[in-house]
Order: sequence, then C-alpha cells, then structure tokens
Amino acid sequence: MTTPTEAPSHRNHAADEPAAAARRYADQRRAFYGHVGGFATGMFIMFAVNLVTNISAGTAGDWDAWWSVWALLGWSIGIAVHGFVVWLNRPSFASSATEQIDAPRGPRTPRDDSGEK
Repeated sequence: MTTPTEAPSHRNHAADEPAAAARRYADQRRAFYGHVGGFATGMFIMFAVNLVTNISAGTAGDWDAWWSVWALLGWSIGIAVHGFVVWLNRPSFASSATEQIDAPRGPRTPRDDSGEK
C-alpha cells in the first residue's frame, strides 16, 4: 500500500465560494458597463453621421432616411439581453459583497483610538 506524499488539504473551499462569486459578478458588471459605454458612443456616432448625411441629402424630414434607428433597436436588444444575463447571474449576497469589491480604496489613515472627538 502506498502512502500519499502530501497531507490532504483541510482548507474549506466553501468559505471561498461567496468571494469568488462576488468577484465574478463584479467582473460581469464591469463588462456590461463597458458594453453600455460602447453602445452610447457608437450610437452617438451613428446618429451624427446619419444626421449629417440626411441634412446634406435634404432628407432629414423623412423617417425612412433614418437608418440609425434600426441599429439602435438591434443593439438595444443586445444590451437588454446582456443586462438580463448579468442580473440573473448575481449572487444572493451581491448587493453588499460587490459594493465592497468595487469600492475604490483610498489612502489609509491612522486611527485615533483616544476617544476624543
């Protein structure tokens, strides 16, 4: 009979699970916000190009000349689905755990434990 060369790990992986889930959720939210930022920038550019071309062509008053509306509708569906998937993947403790992960960490200040205010 052979004996293992390493002792089995007694580390509790269940304790790491909430932190890992919160980190994954925070990453998914950041990716979603990036998607929303790209959407806003892209749609602004598309509407600007569409407006300039419509004005130069003299068709700004015709609804069928506004092709950028179709991009808005299609991309909005993608944003909505992405947001819904992120919302479905949130852990049950996400509100407090991800706020702690996402919170910016400023410089640490020494604590004054003297009790004086």
